[in-house]
Amino acid sequence: MSRIYRLMPLIILAAGIILKVTLFEIDHAKSLGQAFGTEIEIQTPLRGDNVCTPFDIVFLVDQSGSMSRDEANDPDDQRIAAIQWVIRNVGFQNLFVCDNDTNFRLAVVPFGGTIDPDHIPFENLNPSNANEWDVQLASLLPIIEPKNLFETDFKIAFDKAEEMFELLPQSSSTQNLKKAIVVITDGAACSSDMEQEGRCGSGDSVRNYMSELEDQITLDFDPEEFYLWVVGINRYDELSVEEQKWYEEAAIIPWEKITQQYLEGSGYVQLGKGPNQIPVTFVSILEELSELEGDDRSCGPVAVNPYLERVQLNFFRNTQESPVEIQIADREQNKSIFIDGVEQPGGQLNVDFEYYADGLLNETYIFHHPEPGIWNITMPDPSFCEELRAQFFQIAATPEKIGPTGGLPQYPDKDVTGLDYEQADPYYLEYRIVDRFGEPLPDYGNVFPIDAPVAITSPSGVQHSRNFVYDNSSGYWRTDDPLPTSELGRYSFKLVGITANTEQTGDIIVIPEQEGFYDISQAVSRFTWAIETPANNTRSQIWDGFACWTSSNDVEVEILLLDYGAPDLSPSQRTPIEPNGILIGDPSFTLNILLRDSNSPIHQSDLVYVGNVNDPGRFRAVIPGEIMSQQEEYKLHVIRNAEVSSQWGERGIVADVTDVVTIFRSESFATSQAMCMITQISIGLLIVIAIIVFLYLITGKPRGFLHFIDPNSSEIGQISVTGNLRWTTLSGNRLGAIAAYIPVTKIQIWREGSTRDHNSPEDGVPSIRLSIHGQSEGEKETYLENEVIRDQEAFHIIDGYYVRYTRRGI
Repeated sequence: MSRIYRLMPLIILAAGIILKVTLFEIDHAKSLGQAFGTEIEIQTPLRGDNVCTPFDIVFLVDQSGSMSRDEANDPDDQRIAAIQWVIRNVGFQNLFVCDNDTNFRLAVVPFGGTIDPDHIPFENLNPSNANEWDVQLASLLPIIEPKNLFETDFKIAFDKAEEMFELLPQSSSTQNLKKAIVVITDGAACSSDMEQEGRCGSGDSVRNYMSELEDQITLDFDPEEFYLWVVGINRYDELSVEEQKWYEEAAIIPWEKITQQYLEGSGYVQLGKGPNQIPVTFVSILEELSELEGDDRSCGPVAVNPYLERVQLNFFRNTQESPVEIQIADREQNKSIFIDGVEQPGGQLNVDFEYYADGLLNETYIFHHPEPGIWNITMPDPSFCEELRAQFFQIAATPEKIGPTGGLPQYPDKDVTGLDYEQADPYYLEYRIVDRFGEPLPDYGNVFPIDAPVAITSPSGVQHSRNFVYDNSSGYWRTDDPLPTSELGRYSFKLVGITANTEQTGDIIVIPEQEGFYDISQAVSRFTWAIETPANNTRSQIWDGFACWTSSNDVEVEILLLDYGAPDLSPSQRTPIEPNGILIGDPSFTLNILLRDSNSPIHQSDLVYVGNVNDPGRFRAVIPGEIMSQQEEYKLHVIRNAEVSSQWGERGIVADVTDVVTIFRSESFATSQAMCMITQISIGLLIVIAIIVFLYLITGKPRGFLHFIDPNSSEIGQISVTGNLRWTTLSGNRLGAIAAYIPVTKIQIWREGSTRDHNSPEDGVPSIRLSIHGQSEGEKETYLENEVIRDQEAFHIIDGYYVRYTRRGI
């Protein structure tokens, strides 16, 4: 097998696929109806959108000795070439034609007396690009080759198929998933056991085997879920009458009985040795599974219509003595000829030849953006045309709507009064014709103009009409006049784009019937804005109060919505208008605040409508004073807020007015901020000093000490007599080490006299009154009770321990 590529490494479309809905058969007609003002006969489509049906399919390929040795039943190995062709086309179909993400899973099991270990398990033929598919093909196709596996044991083949289906993960394409088994064989059953026992030619043995096989197949494969085809290929026509009868009873009749139990379309197909019979049969099987059909052809003229993305021609010859010749011609009869995938010398057309592949006597051609005209299929020896089978597929291009892609915003600086927007504004319905990869088709506009009347209905029901004209500069088909926009609300439109077919016998649809709408929710007459209070807070100071008690003044701006009027009118001469006169729904605007030399807003404030019938058009925004707290010039922009439409998406945010007013803040807030900082520091220092004084006043100062002496006249501890309070009580941990020697539990000290007297350093001033309490052998004791103690005086406590008071001044 050889493969020749032109222009692209690998681009091919599957047999039986028609892209989009723009191709039509001649033998049907449809009326566009009175919406477009006339009755037009057009060709109806071959099929709808290309939503491909997923399927899982297993090919069980007979590789027994009768298929492989001399005088074999498949001497040209057409079963191998046919399966390779199927693999190519299934993958091509998924990659280039299907509009949905589809899983096409395929397995190939060569069998004889054993299963070929070099089989193909289920492979998902769902490549993401052409290069990936080329790699996948290179890995799959060499696996399929003729071999001699001796006997013909169908049971082991179906056992392997059952195992593969059980191990197959659930497909992500579960909706309408089809399952199929295709058996290719040349004769009756002959297992290894039958061969060893010499029973392969026994009618009874073969019939018993087929009966058991029927039970096995119907048990393992639900007839309500599977398709089953059996393709018989052998020298049946060369057999004697007696041999034919034996073969019918041993193979044909049992297989017909089994396949008839499965889904409609299943069956047994008996073929001869013709080299194109198996591929032709597989074409029918693929069409049954995919529900996509091509156009059967042989030698003769082929009308190639305009606005096609691709055409595909599949040829299945029955001889090598005469090749197929494709004559490509345009409407002026300029020609180019292709034979065996090669353009012949002297071609007059610039043909975009994309792909060619051959295998055995099968050929596939793909032409990209094909030249419209009457092509011709022929063979140098016309006598072979009778056995030539061809398939012709016209892959329609895609109509792509270019505009409008969003809403229709208002530009107030342009004159848009009247019925329509002016020609300079992009308010047209625009289409272009592209292939599935977005590449535009050649310019057919002058030779095959598209007649696309557009019927438009306004919100109030007024009918408008437009038609398409071709724009050479952009390559777009555009309405001859701008879209009507004179009413607020939703406009709806309908259109169908047609052109003459190549044969000039009828019309084809290029743009299938379209229905849509667009919304007009902004003004269709000019308007402008004006500042009503431009001097408010613009030259006055921006803060009130003193220091930290300063408050920044907010800026209140009022803006009027005005009728545009004459260009030379001043704002005071224009008329305020109600926003609901030019807008649908609640008006929604934002006021952006910008620095003078910047285009980035530093703040946004909502513009709130505060007007009424007696005071129309008035909007108000309040700008926080801290936003404009510096001595600076500020710009204001009015912004029409974005709206979201279910048809067109989000509208762009349009700056209706720029630089409405420049506000200059005459004083800086920095002065008040600095004063606030100084005040805060001063107050903080005063607070710190006050805290220190307070702590000094409430913190005790030494007034003297109580010295505790043991019987050996050694001091065991002392206590500081402190504080401004009249009395002090010491207990617990405050007694320190004294409690370890003397069972003292509490000491109470009262100050005698005034603070001044007590703090005086002079002698003779009353000092303290002292009580000492303790506990001895569980009984409370009072060692001193309200004793007056002066400087250097001592009192006995217990057991030779005594206390002495030493007095100090401040």
